[in-house]
Amino acid sequence: MVYAIRYHEISGDWMVFNVGDEFELVGMHVSEEDAVDQVNDLEKRATKLARYSKPALKQAA
Repeated sequence: MVYAIRYHEISGDWMVFNVGDEFELVGMHVSEEDAVDQVNDLEKRATKLARYSKPALKQAA
């Protein structure tokens, strides 16, 4: 999983972060359920893109 959900106690929002290659806020939600739905959608999209992406070729040093 490259996404994390955190609750912000001051604002009361559920925040979704991309914690893969970079640390980036990708969404803020009023409910935890909405945040989980966004993470599921993002993971499905990433899986679909990975399926159709060409793997990087390793080059000999």
